[in-house]
Order: sequence, then structure tokens, then C-alpha cells
Amino acid sequence: MGRAHVRASVIGFVVGSIATVAVLAAPIRTAVPATVYLEDMTWLEIKAALDAGKRGVIIPTAGQEQKGPHMVEGKHHYIVHYTAGRIADEIGTLLVAPVVTYVPEGDIEPKPTGHMAYPGTISMPPKVFAEILEYAARSLRVHGFTDIFFLGDSLDNQAVHVVLHV
Repeated sequence: MGRAHVRASVIGFVVGSIATVAVLAAPIRTAVPATVYLEDMTWLEIKAALDAGKRGVIIPTAGQEQKGPHMVEGKHHYIVHYTAGRIADEIGTLLVAPVVTYVPEGDIEPKPTGHMAYPGTISMPPKVFAEILEYAARSLRVHGFTDIFFLGDSLDNQAVHVVLHV
């Protein structure tokens, strides 16, 4: 390999590197997305929504539990996901976090109680549920959300929503 070839390779590498850095350093402009659901957005779209004044967020909660032999176990999830989206659309300054699907549904041990008596139910202690909600809210606050709302589709879990002060 001759000197001229090496020099051309080095120059090509340097020029390519400078071009790459220039492209990466340029500001990326992202429009505010049409969706209100964080799970359907990129982080750049979430940032654009925050920059556009969408500083509120709903954290929906729903149980994974039986509702009788005629109803799917995801009923609460579907209802609260849809409802939170409609609320966010109507208000206009809110986004919706992913649904927290694991909530207290009864004791697991020593003997299952409440909905835990039925296959497919997933439960956790109220303290763990409260900590998940607390840290979800703290995470969102760090990113610029100023108004954080909890929305549940199950009466039994509303007490945890009320006692949280983040």
C-alpha cells in the first residue's frame, strides 16, 4: 500500500468523521405526536410534547383479575387505558403513562385470598404497589412533568392513590 493511498484513506476517514459529528450535533426537530400515550412515542416526541406545554401525566392502574367466566382478565386494563386517553385528549395538556397492571388483589401466602383464589390473577402487597406508583411519579417528575394524576379502575386500590404525595 503506497503513501498516497494511505493518505487518501486517512483524509477520507477524517472527512467522514467530521460529517458524522456534524450530523449528530445538529438539533433534531420532532413534531408533537398525535397520540397521548407515552408508550407509543419516542423520547424525542415526549420531549417535544413537554416543550409544547403538555406537562401533566396520568398514571393509570388496573388489576389483572378474574371477572367471572364471561369476561377477560384484562378488562380493567382496557377500560382505564381508554378512559385515561379520552381524559388526556379532552384536557389537551396531559399525556398518559403505561398502565400499571399489577395491583393488590389479595394475599398470595399462606393461602390465597380475594381474587388470588382464581387462576391468572396477579397480586402484590399494597406497600409494593405504593412504591411502584411513587417511583413512576418521581421518574416522570424528573423529566419535566409537573402535574401527575393517578387513575384507577378498581375501587379496592384507590386508597393507595390517595396517600401518595410525590
